[in-house]
Amino acid sequence: MEGEALTIAVINHNGSDVLKRTLDALQKVTYRPLELLLVDDASTDGSDLWARQAYPSLRVVRMASNAGRPSIVRNRALREARSRYVLLLDHDVCLRPDAPTNLMKAMRLRPGVAATAPRLVYANDPNRLYGDGTNLHYLCISGFNARGQSIEQRPIRTPFPSLAGGNVLFDREVALWLGGYDEDYHFGWGEDAELCLRCRIAGFDVLHVPEAVGSHVERPRGLNRAEAQFYNRYRMMFTIYETRTLLLLAPALIVFEFCLLVLSMSKGTAMMYLRAIRGAIRDAGPITWQRAQVQATRMVGDLDLLEASPLISTGALAESRRVAFASSMLQGMFNRYWQMISRQLEP
Repeated sequence: MEGEALTIAVINHNGSDVLKRTLDALQKVTYRPLELLLVDDASTDGSDLWARQAYPSLRVVRMASNAGRPSIVRNRALREARSRYVLLLDHDVCLRPDAPTNLMKAMRLRPGVAATAPRLVYANDPNRLYGDGTNLHYLCISGFNARGQSIEQRPIRTPFPSLAGGNVLFDREVALWLGGYDEDYHFGWGEDAELCLRCRIAGFDVLHVPEAVGSHVERPRGLNRAEAQFYNRYRMMFTIYETRTLLLLAPALIVFEFCLLVLSMSKGTAMMYLRAIRGAIRDAGPITWQRAQVQATRMVGDLDLLEASPLISTGALAESRRVAFASSMLQGMFNRYWQMISRQLEP
């Protein structure tokens, strides 16, 4: 397929163990015209130098110093790309040859599509889903994303509205008009999806494309990102949600915060939780400024963005029996509460 130019920008930091697999796959991509770009966050393992030598057609841009936040590196990729359409790709994601073509088809499906995202499977088990579209739970946590299910359990083929993580094809003009990624998010959770949320708030579509497939190398994360996850959640709520939404959700959020604190104590992350709250209070000024920018673009209400999907524990609290038990006990209550207030969120 030929059409408008596409840039695939790989975001890399010390990816020597995965980068070859990713870049080899990009050599087989069928879409044309195509620019391949590597934006390196000041790697210390030589992976950027190796890539420059191994792939002469690859344009390599190295950050002057380690940003430590993918949002900063992704914004650099958006600015460096030479085409309107930019597919941002983590260095541990390997695309199938037709994936960019399918993403571009979905981008042109109808006017107003700002971003499209691929289905991801596990690299070591390609019949098992790593990510297959998600939305935001109204408690500002990850919605259901089918992680761990088999492909047979998700026969969906047509694109559908969703959010996207770090692997997403953007209309660069829209992304930059919205200010790009919020670089004040920490690396841990939500820092990649918030730009997609802002696209949808501004009235653009973000589509998940099941026929565009990539494989993801799963790595253990542990608890090292817990503070970032907590902080990003507060930042997202207070920049993305409408004031009316925050007021209506206050009772449910208070209950959830108490549960989150108790669970954080049981996991040994209570101090991270408290530091995240302190950080959000400290950054109240910048958060308020960012909130004003987001709300000024609003064309779509929160009712079209949020949902009461099954409570899924991720990141720092994943795979906890206490979390699973609490989730099952609270699920019904939170669902009923959403049913009660959602009518009041209607325009």
